[in-house]
Amino acid sequence: MNNNPNSTIPHKAEQANRKDAILLIAFGTSNSEARNAFLNIEKQVKHHFPSMEIRWAFTSDFIRKKLYKKGITTHSPQHALSKLADEEFTHIAVQSLHIIPGAEYDKLQTVIAKKMTPPSPFQKISLGQPLLSDLAELEPAMKLMLELAPKERTKEDAVILIGHGTPNHPSDAFYPAANKAINKIDQRAFLGTIESHPSAKEIAERCKNSGIKKAYLIPFLTTAGNHVKEDIIGSDENSWKSQLEKENIECIPILKGIAEFPQIVDIWIDNLKKALG
Repeated sequence: MNNNPNSTIPHKAEQANRKDAILLIAFGTSNSEARNAFLNIEKQVKHHFPSMEIRWAFTSDFIRKKLYKKGITTHSPQHALSKLADEEFTHIAVQSLHIIPGAEYDKLQTVIAKKMTPPSPFQKISLGQPLLSDLAELEPAMKLMLELAPKERTKEDAVILIGHGTPNHPSDAFYPAANKAINKIDQRAFLGTIESHPSAKEIAERCKNSGIKKAYLIPFLTTAGNHVKEDIIGSDENSWKSQLEKENIECIPILKGIAEFPQIVDIWIDNLKKALG
């Protein structure tokens, strides 16, 4: 009989019963074309982790309900983790596909903390950081974002990244900081938001004062869904396109979410690798 408390036998037994999975978490989208971004992410994750089970969950109740009405079943993070527990998975790497650590990311952390409260069915749940999690990451990230601009862009043209914004949350500070960082790299590059600051009106005014006549609009969003169609290029007078055109600035939209670009997805994959240890 082995009475050694440091015996490797329990560890070997644990390893034998271990089941690993990756759970990818996004806000979600109800736009079928925008879901191409998620297919691209899954393809790249499978390439890096070919032997691991990959599951999805959406944090938005609204999106999940909207998809359900279309006959598409999706899961909340809570439900997805419960299903993994039912299937006896023991180690889960949760990767946030959010842009910044905002309100949705906070909710995700709370869900994971509850799922790990004893007695938990899981031995470990690790959480990968969103695209940006530290203000020190902004300058290299913005340099990478500028590479998304079309090759036909001239030095006179503006590049405008447009994110969602997280009003009344501390992480909303990422957006004005990112705007400052990208403008430092390229004086005709800007980053604004749909629901916060810098606003479309603010950036349009800056473009006007800089004598800019053409701007490439790039969604700083995981997917190019309804926010792009309505808030960025929509016909409403408050859309980004309308605000810029008021200042006689020609708008050329890039109708892709940033998750459709492999070099951006690589950032999330690096964060997932860190979560997996």
